[in-house]
Amino acid sequence: MAHSEELHKALAPYIAHARKAGGTRRVARGRRDGTAIDTHKAREWARGQGIEIKQRGRVPADIVEKYRQATGE
Repeated sequence: MAHSEELHKALAPYIAHARKAGGTRRVARGRRDGTAIDTHKAREWARGQGIEIKQRGRVPADIVEKYRQATGE
């Protein structure tokens, strides 16, 4: 800690002009026409139909289409 004051003086101009970094805001992305589906329900439906689907990530379009046809969503 012998040089901490030197460090603070050296960083002072940068700190004075810095912006506070915030966390990224995660917004659920859906279709812009308001027809987004509940991906959790779609995954449950697919598993119930014997379709292999990953736990995370994007639900494949063909599964979304089959889910919509089956459930009317």
